[in-house]
Amino acid sequence: MKERRKYPRLDATRINFLCKKISKENVKTNEKTKNLSEDGICLNLGAEPVQEGDILQLEFMLPNRNMIISCKGKVVWAESFDIFGRDRKKEYEAGVEFFDIGDSDKKAIRDFVFSVMPGKNSL
Repeated sequence: MKERRKYPRLDATRINFLCKKISKENVKTNEKTKNLSEDGICLNLGAEPVQEGDILQLEFMLPNRNMIISCKGKVVWAESFDIFGRDRKKEYEAGVEFFDIGDSDKKAIRDFVFSVMPGKNSL
């Protein structure tokens, strides 16, 4: 099955996010990214569960950029998976669609994605 995405995605495991679930429990976690595009992010949430429809407050800094991007995101899918090792533990991943994001922040993400994508000179 061919994937149809509106914007290119970049594997972006080196971008650290601060994520706060906007809810009564108000959990803050440092997330790892799987991929990034100008319209959203795939996050590895560790042991912090989220559900489709949850709203997150996100803050992150793109590598080699001197600005903090702050926006809200809506969880559009969430999955759990087991990590096997000395102890078995459950971790979570989520696809998050950005909203309430400034045009300059969106452009900064787009410029970053295209600046480090393989084959960028062939576009």
